[in-house]
Amino acid sequence: MMAVTIRNTEEHEKMLDNLKHQTGKTTVSKALIQGGYDALHYRKSYESEKASREQAEHELRALKRKVQQYFTSKADLESVIGS
Repeated sequence: MMAVTIRNTEEHEKMLDNLKHQTGKTTVSKALIQGGYDALHYRKSYESEKASREQAEHELRALKRKVQQYFTSKADLESVIGS
């Protein structure tokens, strides 16, 4: 068993009440434990979404380069044909 001491300031009290409401737990200790598990879960989700976003951005940059190359090649061909 582990004990945690929380100084009962107004700011902490509001946060803990909010945490109890968000977790659906009726006691501060249960809300803190659930909040910890939730934080771990959401951190994992965040890291996964971040990796997906970075991959999508990489693919977008590659596609933009290809489109730019296409238009450059098209313009080069049109200048040769038009000469």
